[in-house]
Amino acid sequence: MSGNDRGKRRDYQRSYYRENREQYLEYRRRDFLRRHGPGIIAAIGTMWTEQDGRCYLCGEPLRPGRDLHIDHDHSCCPRNKSCSYCRRGLACARCNTLIGLAEDDPDLLRKIADSLAPVLKLTRDRIMARPEQMELGR
Repeated sequence: MSGNDRGKRRDYQRSYYRENREQYLEYRRRDFLRRHGPGIIAAIGTMWTEQDGRCYLCGEPLRPGRDLHIDHDHSCCPRNKSCSYCRRGLACARCNTLIGLAEDDPDLLRKIADSLAPVLKLTRDRIMARPEQMELGR
């Protein structure tokens, strides 16, 4: 698909969404309830209050919408579904993706953090010591 075709498609999707916003939002609401159960709205409200509107992993403020993820144990429910037994909390997109890629393994996440910390310092020291480049042609 060429860049021009992608642009036309994006423009069409945006105009379609604007014209059918209410139907789209109702579809998303029904789909969300189907995937997480009828009590999910109350559950999110409870988790939001308990977490003070912050990601339960990093503590950063959550933004409702795209940045709000229901973190759950995948050994219980598959991706994009959850039940009251496997929900762990509300997470931001970054943390939810991070723990998903690490397959919920805290030992792996600790190992990565421990390996990254000294390398970051060495790299930053090397960057600070680099010679300043001169601009040519001015």
